[in-house]
Amino acid sequence: DEGLSALARCLLTNTNLRTLSTCGCGVGDMGAGAVAAAIAENFGLCTLLLRQNEIRDQGADALWRGLEQNRCLAVLDVSRNLFRAHGVKLLATVLQRNHFLRVLRVENNAIGNEGGSAVPTWT
Repeated sequence: DEGLSALARCLLTNTNLRTLSTCGCGVGDMGAGAVAAAIAENFGLCTLLLRQNEIRDQGADALWRGLEQNRCLAVLDVSRNLFRAHGVKLLATVLQRNHFLRVLRVENNAIGNEGGSAVPTWT
């Protein structure tokens, strides 16, 4: 998470980077929070791949809050993490206001039926 936090600080000033992939890097809630703060202010990043990490509900919540401010990110992959239904419910609310995201991958998390019931409202 410490390395990703440093990278996220760079995103605050770098608008040339279009894709960031940290798949399988052990990113947890702290790293997700740092990335969330960066995407809230970075309008150059188009693809963010955080697949197969250790992001739990707290990190997912932070990401959704960053996504709420972002107007550029088109692809977000947070599949194979550790967040549950709570994280997905907040995401559904954010997606009602964010019309820029085109691809969202959340499979293989522990969202269950409760989180899955939020899916129809994601239009």
